[in-house]
Amino acid sequence: VNLVTLTNNYANFHQGHVLLRVSHVYSVGEHPALSKPVHLTLSNLFSRRFRVVKAREVSLTANQPIERIHSRKRVPWVVNERVSASKAHVKKYPFDQTSMSLWLRPMEVRTFLIKLEENHKVESEFHSGFD
Repeated sequence: VNLVTLTNNYANFHQGHVLLRVSHVYSVGEHPALSKPVHLTLSNLFSRRFRVVKAREVSLTANQPIERIHSRKRVPWVVNERVSASKAHVKKYPFDQTSMSLWLRPMEVRTFLIKLEENHKVESEFHSGFD
């Protein structure tokens, strides 16, 4: 999994939410194990310094909720291609807002607006050993 974007540049337009974009770096069939869908929990991404308290999936450009994109009628796209034995890359995995978890399919990019809070129980990362 690749953390593609993490920015607060648009926080003023999104009630203080931070833009987060993640991607699966492998393609279908590129590797026997690493090309499979990956489970990711947003609430665990920044567990030391920050915690994700709210998340909403949006379009790649972050200008629309993902539900609006999925509810539109799509133009049929006919493709002649070799079908792999595994169709794990075809199945859609919705974002679970309760557990803040998602599945990333091979080569998939997903975008979220997240609300971060500082974790006040952060322990010192540096221990000198001279205590």
